Amino acid sequence: MGFSTSGAVAVMLIAFLLAASVLVPTLFNVSADTGEAFSTKADQIREQQNTDLTITTAEYQFETDEDGEKIDGTESLVLNVTNAGSQTLEISSTDLLINGAYSSLPISDADIRVHVPGEDDPRDETTIWPPDTALEIEFDDTTLDDEFDTGVAEAERAKIVTERGVSASSTVTDAEQNGES
Repeated sequence: MGFSTSGAVAVMLIAFLLAASVLVPTLFNVSADTGEAFSTKADQIREQQNTDLTITTAEYQFETDEDGEKIDGTESLVLNVTNAGSQTLEISSTDLLINGAYSSLPISDADIRVHVPGEDDPRDETTIWPPDTALEIEFDDTTLDDEFDTGVAEAERAKIVTERGVSASSTVTDAEQNGES
């Protein structure tokens, strides 16, 4: 073997080492990013599986006088939704659809309260919705018409969607209230 063959082998070895020094860190970074993406996706799936909603009531409410006639201006739509999962939810990341029209919470001029079991007074100044608590949303006719382009009496379907994509829907029913509420 002559000098030219040994020199060629040395040049090829140096070229191979230079190429490997460029490729190995790149492949390491790609595999680390891929592993992190799989881990994040697994966390998202776990959180989604631990999220559950139940609409306990979706009612069109109104007051009646002593003759049983509906009193104008007392109409409201009340939704009670229970966080039946084990994940705490953000109210501001929750979306609401009434008759297919979309709005995100909180909605101005709507009464939004979180009812915690065992407590007498609901929390109306909170931004979180813990597990095993009920979110109550009450709209008057004007607010519902402004937000969803529908009146209380025309509301037929309600659907609520969390930030994790978990949803619950219900048909709106009538609930008459006698006297003052």
